Amino acid sequence: MPKPSLRRAPAPRRVSRVARRTDDSRRETTPVTYPGPLAARRPHVPVPGHLVFQVLGGSRAYGLARAGADEDWRGVYQASAESLYGLAGPIDHVEFPPDQQYWELTHFGRLCLAGNPHALELLWIPPEMIALDSGVARALRAMRRDFLTASTVSSYFGFLFSIRRSMAPTKVKIAGQDQTALPSDRQDKLLAGKRGSHLVRIFLNFRELLRSGEMRVRLEGEDLKLVSAIKAGVVPADRVLSLADGLERECRSLAESHPWPAADSRSLEKLLIRARRGEL
Repeated sequence: MPKPSLRRAPAPRRVSRVARRTDDSRRETTPVTYPGPLAARRPHVPVPGHLVFQVLGGSRAYGLARAGADEDWRGVYQASAESLYGLAGPIDHVEFPPDQQYWELTHFGRLCLAGNPHALELLWIPPEMIALDSGVARALRAMRRDFLTASTVSSYFGFLFSIRRSMAPTKVKIAGQDQTALPSDRQDKLLAGKRGSHLVRIFLNFRELLRSGEMRVRLEGEDLKLVSAIKAGVVPADRVLSLADGLERECRSLAESHPWPAADSRSLEKLLIRARRGEL
């Protein structure tokens, strides 16, 4: 009878902890670039992860900045893998004084998918306003037209209506009850100033989005003159209200003339997975 073999079975292959940590680190790191002159003055902020996009927004991006205007910094950060594994999950967004706001990558993607005007604006920011860029941010900008859906159209109208309602000179029924009208002096200050310019500017952006599928964040020509005049308070409140109502009618006509698709998250899902794997 042959003797049983005493040769040991090969031991299972072991992956070192060092190698695993190195791989996780590679997946969490997205190479970034610092295009343009803004790189030297961009704020360094302790976001819970690492920045993949940072821009100078607000009046400086719109072309409406006056001397001594504040700097409104916006951006997107990618949370660490460790924060994804825990029960709490990553922090959706963080803010820093005086006026900085940053969104976590997945949260930012959801906002874009839902048609949030503040999030979508970042995808059309003028190139010279970008202080920190990455493959993730470029991939998001490349797919920005995918976010032009029925959800975006609805979101814009809802957002603009909420601003318009806060300035309404008449009562508006909400849940069967009349909303108290603002005093005329306060209404005039809201319309003939920063809030009024904000309302008209977003309507102009929305109209261009409906017309061409593109957004002009930086105002030019007659649009710039008009919004600048409203912000300076030289356009009467009733004129601002009339302009906003006219733009709303125009936007509704444009929206109804086009069959907007339903939101589709598949391309965004693929982008987020590739970003987590460090493939962008």
